[in-house]
Amino acid sequence: MSDAPNTAKDFPPIDVSSSRFSYPAPLPAMYGVKGYEDLCRTLSAAYDQATKGKGSERHADGKPFTDQPIMTITRRRGVGFPLGQIEKKSDEADGMIRRGEYGAAIRELHGVMVYAAALAIRIAEIERLEKEGSK
Repeated sequence: MSDAPNTAKDFPPIDVSSSRFSYPAPLPAMYGVKGYEDLCRTLSAAYDQATKGKGSERHADGKPFTDQPIMTITRRRGVGFPLGQIEKKSDEADGMIRRGEYGAAIRELHGVMVYAAALAIRIAEIERLEKEGSK
């Protein structure tokens, strides 16, 4: 067992203005490891997009993440659904980068992260169901 700190009070605040990125998402209080602030900020921005932005506005309908279309369609159609969305969004981001639309590309890649998270959640569900003996 690691004796690394694991609560928000164990981590000092950092200067978010020093980041080379300009995400609207602040660093969560429990960002964790020094040197990973940009990763934390990026993951936090993807989370914000899902909970407060496009994902929430278009798909949440007041439901928890695991009951939203991103998850219900994945359960019905299989893991190919989020994998396809990840590929599509990645291709779209590539085109945006080539056109110099960097902010749009970053937002599209936040969507990639949300689909990857949904896929990871579904895989964990499948594993749990298999261990319980039902699919």
